[in-house]
Amino acid sequence: MLCSLLLPLQLILKVIPTQYNEYGHSTATNAYTVTERFRPLSSSQTVLPGIFFVYDIAPFRVEVEASHPPLSHVLSRLCAIVGGVHALLAALDAFLYKSGQYLASRGKA
Repeated sequence: MLCSLLLPLQLILKVIPTQYNEYGHSTATNAYTVTERFRPLSSSQTVLPGIFFVYDIAPFRVEVEASHPPLSHVLSRLCAIVGGVHALLAALDAFLYKSGQYLASRGKA
């Protein structure tokens, strides 16, 4: 346990400039990610134990824009849902009808 505490730990911090645009209101901020890297050493390496920070600042900016979908997209999705439910229920109805016919014909024989 003590040996693992003496090995170097590297933390990579990535900073990505981000701008949120929501319905006419704009907010500039940063998104952060952290990656932890633990490097075990071979017997020939000698490195001082410690925590090392590496900063990576992205050369680009992410823009996130929130907007409402058009009414035509909403209606199209609604029709797709209704059509899918109708097809599923029709298949279930056909299966139950055929199963009932099969069981009725087995009972008469």
